[in-house]
Amino acid sequence: MPVRCKKPSLGPMFGYTTQESTIVWIRGRRSQKAVLRYRIGENNWQYDDIPLHDNLDFIGIKRIDFNGEQQEVSVQVTLVAEHQTIEDPSTLSWSNSRRTAKGSCRPAPDPNSGFTFLSGSCSHKGYGLFRRGQEVYKRIESSGDSQSDFMMLMGDQVYCDHPGTHGLNILPAWIVGQSKPQRVQGYFRKYRSYYRQKHFQKLMGQMPTFRIFDDHEIENNWKGYLYDPNCDGQEGYKNSKTLLQGLTAYLAYQDSMSGSYQRHFAEADEIDGLRQCARVLDPERTDQWQEKPEHWGYEFSWGLADFLVLDVRSERTDPNQAGANILRDEGQYHRLIEFLKQGDGQRYKFVVSPVPLAPDINADARYGENEEEVPDNELEFEHDDTWRSYPEQRKRLLDKIRTCPEITTMPIFLSGDIHLSNIVEIKRRDDEENFALPCLISSAINWIVFGVQPVSDNEMLLPKLEDGPLLESRQQLRDAPADREDASEYRVEFFEFKNEEDHGHLSYGKRTACTRNNYMKINVDEEGVTAEIIQANGERFGRPWFRSRESLQIVR
Repeated sequence: MPVRCKKPSLGPMFGYTTQESTIVWIRGRRSQKAVLRYRIGENNWQYDDIPLHDNLDFIGIKRIDFNGEQQEVSVQVTLVAEHQTIEDPSTLSWSNSRRTAKGSCRPAPDPNSGFTFLSGSCSHKGYGLFRRGQEVYKRIESSGDSQSDFMMLMGDQVYCDHPGTHGLNILPAWIVGQSKPQRVQGYFRKYRSYYRQKHFQKLMGQMPTFRIFDDHEIENNWKGYLYDPNCDGQEGYKNSKTLLQGLTAYLAYQDSMSGSYQRHFAEADEIDGLRQCARVLDPERTDQWQEKPEHWGYEFSWGLADFLVLDVRSERTDPNQAGANILRDEGQYHRLIEFLKQGDGQRYKFVVSPVPLAPDINADARYGENEEEVPDNELEFEHDDTWRSYPEQRKRLLDKIRTCPEITTMPIFLSGDIHLSNIVEIKRRDDEENFALPCLISSAINWIVFGVQPVSDNEMLLPKLEDGPLLESRQQLRDAPADREDASEYRVEFFEFKNEEDHGHLSYGKRTACTRNNYMKINVDEEGVTAEIIQANGERFGRPWFRSRESLQIVR
């Protein structure tokens, strides 16, 4: 009797990839098991199973080894009934595209090779007539950019806390209100809805992706210190089950591809580690709260560069308390400094921070307030969600990069979040030639209305990006950037994309930023790093940005 095969509901997609191996991800179906066949280059097909996790919405992962061959791996996956015995997997319906899903992936290059990668964030599906969530993915898929080495997705890949994006729902989230799921199955449904997008699926099956969450994977502007199972129901705190539910879905649909959970379960292989992580995130078992991963950051290397991907949510403390940190000192902050110290100074260093290190958005600006009404010790960060809420730790980081003799290469920060794309450099006031830290912001892959967050009821979505002197303490909240000139050691300078012949959407106030759906294309080679913004219509935004390898060497 012939074996009846079904196509996986999602995938295959490729995640964490090295010279040695790649992780392939799929979502199966209830009462089914997944059969995989793959081959390196033109070698013979090999066959294996992909275990499906019913408590993680039937997703499955499998590590495939390249066996030392720098050739593309071709992958095909099909599903069969759980009870079915497969004596010879080569006889399954591999040639039937309606019953088999396929993809391909190249290994990472050798450590001395240049490469090109794509970066982006904030991938909203849109609403009704405004549904343009696939434009950027379609553009990449149909262009030569689909041959890039990998894609870095820097948060808000899914808007779990926004209302349903099905049918004719055309009202934006700020009108109908937040709508985060009440159960983990609701989070799973949001992911399935987003991942079913045709061009997204196809692109994810053509290149590796590295991922990290920002806020909307859980709920708007979430911060780790607000979730404590001992404080559930208390004023000012969030329900800890919401965080566990969102993280369970993130584990299933994103982190399982990136593998950061394996750091926490180091003694287990990737399959057992996934099971253990799902167990400690069980929303009904808050007694296991202390066993969950402290953060979800990770590292990887590609060609000439090393990457550190930060989780800028889990370790946050209250920004209005003394000693506030966005990264725990003995946690990710320590890891960041050690990462920057590593190596002989010959490798590029990229730091992925989903929220920008700079520029700042003065969402809680208090310029011109009566100074007697609000004492300095009562000034608070109200709406801001970036590093600006933690100015002391940011300055400490900049000082460390500038003064530590073991840090010899200037890192390049990659970020998203703010629904526009631009490039800035953080410079030291008295030493601009020798200290210029680049921040490359890429956002949004799709957002139905562009612009930074509202600054007041009467100034909805106005651009409030700050250049000039950087905020370095809470006491400076009352000062406009120009008034910090003598007090701030660091300043922000915007890159001018605009050429004389450029018109249209190149000007954003006095600054330059792209306010259309876009992604960033970054090339890394022996000469330096080049970045350009590509809009969904295929047009390049202004001129490319370039930093030479020599200029990224820190001179003291």
